Amino acid sequence: MGSSCPLRPASGRAALPGGGLALSGGVAVEHATRADLLGQQRPELAARIATEGQGAALLAARGPDGHWGRGFYAPKWTCSHYTLLELRALRLPPTNPAARLTVALILQREVGRDGGLNPSRTVPFSDVCVAGMALRYAAWFGGDPSALAGLTDWRYAAELLG
Repeated sequence: MGSSCPLRPASGRAALPGGGLALSGGVAVEHATRADLLGQQRPELAARIATEGQGAALLAARGPDGHWGRGFYAPKWTCSHYTLLELRALRLPPTNPAARLTVALILQREVGRDGGLNPSRTVPFSDVCVAGMALRYAAWFGGDPSALAGLTDWRYAAELLG
């Protein structure tokens, strides 16, 4: 009987489309491919995400103020928020000091009066989507547990009262 997953045949060995091209797509792609498709945990690959390829390029663009772009949410696609989201997607190790410091800065400085994350200084209400995305990377990079709990509580309350 065959497997229901086309990448994991009955033999239990993964058959990668394209003869394993996913293993040559950069260190982050190789790490994800080995972990998700082949079931191989390779910590040495994860560690290289910070020093090679897209992960290294993103980390190198971080400013001396601890942020990417001009801060938490400006300019939109190169700011700290979206860069941290990308670094999380690349599986930068959660112990990375630069990412952890920026997460701490965000959780300390960007919480709005209502308890959520507010990317705008002119709008009185925080953004539910931004908060949800931030929780994804902040939890991964070891954000302060009490700050994460507060943001999570705000996020759920905002959704329920919505």
